[in-house]
Amino acid sequence: MAVPEFHRFLRPVLETAQDGIVRHWREYERAAIERFALTDEDLRQLLPGGGRTRVADRLQWALTYLRKARLLENVARGRSQITARGTLYLAEAPAEIRPKDLLQFEEFADFANCARSLAGGAGPSR
Repeated sequence: MAVPEFHRFLRPVLETAQDGIVRHWREYERAAIERFALTDEDLRQLLPGGGRTRVADRLQWALTYLRKARLLENVARGRSQITARGTLYLAEAPAEIRPKDLLQFEEFADFANCARSLAGGAGPSR
């Protein structure tokens, strides 16, 4: 399987977090690797420039989006935990969460509007 688009990581991250345990981003990464049955070849894919793997990049964007929507919160450096909002949302979330689904949260909409206004700004790799 090819590395999925970053938005496909959104629901698996929330599902992993639903038990309320504080996790390091590497734990979310391991859970996603298992969920998507990624191969060693998939895990070796680097972004252009070679600094980060495609899996780590997509996971980090998913974590960022979930934090901006306040579905996850940073607890310590590199460590996140689900919020009460995240638990409630997960119960009603679609099977595949897309960025547009997060626009219902004001904080995420503000983030998305700001990101759109920055010409040539960074964004998730597809």
